[in-house]
Amino acid sequence: MARKYLLVLALLLVPGVARADWLFTPYGGMTFGKDAKNLEHFSWGASAGWMGAGIAGWEVDFNHTPNFFEPKDSTNTTELFGKKFFISP
Repeated sequence: MARKYLLVLALLLVPGVARADWLFTPYGGMTFGKDAKNLEHFSWGASAGWMGAGIAGWEVDFNHTPNFFEPKDSTNTTELFGKKFFISP
């Protein structure tokens, strides 16, 4: 009986095959410190990426900060950033 438990424990501790082809990371936070008008801003967004079995991959990042310049105007800042990368085998 103890042998079965040791076998199960050993199988649980053995690492499996890592597969991280896709990446999705949502985020949110406040600006560090305050701006010139003594205001803080909440920012939110997400990153997504893909790396296949080859040497190429891509990543895209979206970020939005509402009312960045004035607290009651619609002076939002929105950022969309993308990149393609290549790795050496």
